[in-house]
Amino acid sequence: MLKMLLGPVANIAGNWVDGKVEETKAKAAVKVEKAKADAEVQKRVATGEIDWEANMADATKDSWKDEFALVVLHPQKKEHSFLPWVIVLLKILALLSSGD
Repeated sequence: MLKMLLGPVANIAGNWVDGKVEETKAKAAVKVEKAKADAEVQKRVATGEIDWEANMADATKDSWKDEFALVVLHPQKKEHSFLPWVIVLLKILALLSSGD
Protein backbone atom coordinates (compact mmCIF):
# COMPACT_ATOMS: atom_id res chain seq x y z
CA MET A 1 0.00 0.00 0.00
CA LEU A 2 2.81 2.39 0.89
CA LYS A 3 4.56 1.63 -2.41
CA MET A 4 1.41 2.55 -4.32
CA LEU A 5 1.37 5.98 -2.66
CA LEU A 6 5.09 6.67 -2.82
CA GLY A 7 5.53 5.58 -6.43
CA PRO A 8 3.61 8.46 -8.05
CA VAL A 9 5.07 10.97 -5.59
CA ALA A 10 8.57 9.77 -6.42
CA ASN A 11 7.80 10.06 -10.14
CA ILE A 12 6.56 13.63 -9.72
CA ALA A 13 9.64 14.56 -7.68
CA GLY A 14 11.90 12.89 -10.23
CA ASN A 15 10.25 14.76 -13.09
CA TRP A 16 10.61 18.05 -11.20
CA VAL A 17 14.31 17.42 -10.59
CA ASP A 18 14.82 16.48 -14.24
CA GLY A 19 13.08 19.69 -15.27
CA LYS A 20 15.32 21.77 -13.00
CA VAL A 21 18.42 20.07 -14.39
CA GLU A 22 17.33 20.82 -17.96
CA GLU A 23 16.54 24.42 -17.03
CA THR A 24 19.99 24.87 -15.48
CA LYS A 25 21.65 23.35 -18.56
CA ALA A 26 19.70 25.69 -20.83
CA LYS A 27 20.68 28.76 -18.77
CA ALA A 28 24.32 27.67 -18.82
CA ALA A 29 24.20 27.18 -22.59
CA VAL A 30 22.78 30.69 -23.03
CA LYS A 31 25.57 32.17 -20.90
CA VAL A 32 28.22 30.30 -22.88
CA GLU A 33 26.80 31.49 -26.20
CA LYS A 34 26.59 35.07 -24.95
CA ALA A 35 30.21 34.93 -23.78
CA LYS A 36 31.26 33.56 -27.17
CA ALA A 37 29.39 36.34 -28.98
CA ASP A 38 30.95 39.02 -26.74
CA ALA A 39 34.39 37.53 -27.32
CA GLU A 40 33.84 37.60 -31.07
CA VAL A 41 32.77 41.25 -30.94
CA GLN A 42 35.82 42.16 -28.85
CA LYS A 43 38.04 40.29 -31.30
CA ARG A 44 36.58 42.24 -34.21
CA VAL A 45 36.95 45.52 -32.33
CA ALA A 46 40.60 44.70 -31.64
CA THR A 47 41.29 43.91 -35.28
CA GLY A 48 39.45 47.02 -36.45
CA GLU A 49 36.62 45.27 -38.23
CA ILE A 50 34.09 47.04 -36.03
CA ASP A 51 34.37 50.72 -35.24
CA TRP A 52 34.86 51.08 -31.48
CA GLU A 53 32.76 54.23 -31.20
CA ALA A 54 29.83 52.63 -33.02
CA ASN A 55 30.08 49.61 -30.77
CA MET A 56 30.01 51.78 -27.62
CA ALA A 57 27.12 53.85 -28.97
CA ASP A 58 25.20 50.64 -29.55
CA ALA A 59 26.00 49.47 -26.02
CA THR A 60 24.48 52.63 -24.50
CA LYS A 61 21.32 52.72 -26.59
CA ASP A 62 19.17 51.89 -23.54
CA SER A 63 20.97 54.29 -21.21
CA TRP A 64 18.75 56.83 -19.49
CA LYS A 65 21.52 58.69 -17.65
CA ASP A 66 22.25 61.19 -20.40
CA GLU A 67 18.61 61.98 -20.87
CA PHE A 68 18.18 62.40 -17.12
CA ALA A 69 21.07 64.86 -16.97
CA LEU A 70 19.79 66.76 -19.98
CA VAL A 71 16.19 67.08 -18.85
CA VAL A 72 16.53 67.38 -15.09
CA LEU A 73 19.90 68.90 -14.26
CA HIS A 74 20.58 71.41 -17.03
CA PRO A 75 17.39 73.48 -16.70
CA GLN A 76 18.08 73.82 -12.99
CA LYS A 77 21.53 75.26 -13.67
CA LYS A 78 20.02 77.91 -15.92
CA GLU A 79 17.39 78.81 -13.34
CA HIS A 80 19.93 79.08 -10.52
CA SER A 81 22.19 81.37 -12.50
CA PHE A 82 19.40 83.98 -12.74
CA LEU A 83 18.35 83.94 -9.09
CA PRO A 84 19.08 87.23 -7.32
CA TRP A 85 20.78 85.63 -4.34
CA VAL A 86 23.24 83.87 -6.65
CA ILE A 87 24.23 87.20 -8.19
CA VAL A 88 24.71 88.73 -4.73
CA LEU A 89 26.77 85.75 -3.64
CA LEU A 90 28.97 86.04 -6.72
CA LYS A 91 29.56 89.75 -6.05
CA ILE A 92 30.52 88.99 -2.43
CA LEU A 93 32.90 86.30 -3.53
CA ALA A 94 34.44 88.66 -6.09
CA LEU A 95 34.96 91.34 -3.42
CA LEU A 96 36.55 88.84 -1.03
CA SER A 97 38.87 87.45 -3.65
CA SER A 98 39.98 90.92 -4.80
CA GLY A 99 40.87 91.92 -1.23
CA ASP A 100 43.59 89.26 -0.94
